[in-house]
Amino acid sequence: FFFFNDTATTEIYTEQIVGSVRCVQETGINAEYMGNMIFDKLDNALKPTPFKYILDSVYGGRTCTQIICSGCGTAKNRIESFYNLSVEVRNMKTIYESFEKFISGEIISDYFCEKCDKKVDTTKRCCLSKLPNVLIIHLQRIVFNLDTFMNEKINSRLEFPFELNLEPYTLEGITWRDKQKESQSRKDKENDNENDIIESQEKEAGEGEDQKPLGPYQDHPSEYYEYKLAGVVVHVGTAEFGHYYSYINLNHGTPNFGQETDRWCEFNDSTVRDFNPQSIEAECFGGAGNESYDDWGWVRGGRDNSKNAYILVYERKVKEPVRLLINNEEDKKDLDRVLRLNKSVQKDEVEIKKFKGDEESGDQQQQQQAEQGIEVDYYSMRRFIPENVYRQIWEDNHKFMFERHIYNDDFFKFVKDITTCIDIPANTDLIYEQYKEIPEENAQVYRCLLYTSDAADDLLCVDLGGRRIIKKKK
Repeated sequence: FFFFNDTATTEIYTEQIVGSVRCVQETGINAEYMGNMIFDKLDNALKPTPFKYILDSVYGGRTCTQIICSGCGTAKNRIESFYNLSVEVRNMKTIYESFEKFISGEIISDYFCEKCDKKVDTTKRCCLSKLPNVLIIHLQRIVFNLDTFMNEKINSRLEFPFELNLEPYTLEGITWRDKQKESQSRKDKENDNENDIIESQEKEAGEGEDQKPLGPYQDHPSEYYEYKLAGVVVHVGTAEFGHYYSYINLNHGTPNFGQETDRWCEFNDSTVRDFNPQSIEAECFGGAGNESYDDWGWVRGGRDNSKNAYILVYERKVKEPVRLLINNEEDKKDLDRVLRLNKSVQKDEVEIKKFKGDEESGDQQQQQQAEQGIEVDYYSMRRFIPENVYRQIWEDNHKFMFERHIYNDDFFKFVKDITTCIDIPANTDLIYEQYKEIPEENAQVYRCLLYTSDAADDLLCVDLGGRRIIKKKK
């Protein structure tokens, strides 16, 4: 990842990162599966370090699976962690419909309720209990067909916005709306009896003085739920093979993210070029198009375009702090060396807090584990590179720039211009006395090198092997 960010070349080889997740020999791996494997490897590698919760602080969210009794209304909650959300695409027109499908419940019959002490019908549903700073949404475009027992790709049109509000799909948002429905249902029943209307209004007025006002943003401010589009991973091809490339907002991860001046670029292998975000609909939504061929030469034949969004990356407008652990002096030294936070900790500018693990993770052992650390502002995290990795990148960039310049035609022209602009001194003793004895063949080679190495190639009739060595003609 450091090479991705700091290399001077236009492309890098990915054998190391692909080999580190042990999927070189596997076929049919999609971007979502590859991303999960990388998250799992990084998560395990960071556990013994102060950065144990760094991935969770950036990408980690929580889902809540509820089982609600239809008789007594008792709800059992199960919390699970996620780094990306997977939503359905089939028969969906917008990402909002996909989220509605995500939180829609199903009826489970003959479920034994301990409170009712009998078997009852229950509703099972899933919702979001904690939102991440960076939300990764996987669109289920590649699915397994139970009729053909083969994977197939869904290329239908799916619209998604630049700004996304997730409050209606959270646990608190759904709970509030359920209470609103119950309240409205009671009012409708009370309105059936005109004699109870006045009493009901007086009762509600009296209770309202002591209760806090109802609203969808009681647990968090509205900014907590608001996201802006930061990037799109596009897939073109079929379920069995194809190609991935990305459109990325270059201001993502900075305080200036979300401005009208945001610059978008297309990252397509070695091709990096500016991209107009207004073209996202045509490039990423999918669905039918006017052309018979897409940009990659895939024949549509009346079918939907095979080029469409596969992964969406949204970034929250207001970020929550990042959690770092400080359980011993070594952790403090590491944070001081890496993030330069130790002086702030000593001056009590950063408060050291006690962490009781992740209370929402569902892992009892993790919940009981006592840890201490600090919470750092999301934007104050200083990007760092380990010294050994930085050295590798520097040497690779140095070698690349050296070969790029020394074997460049402009370099030889530069050397030639320097040599020709030097006046011959009046004192001939300073001149190489035997210059006239240089063989004409060698002199031609030297003159050619002052122009281009291609000319030397033609003269010597040898392959210079990438312009690295020159052999004398025998």
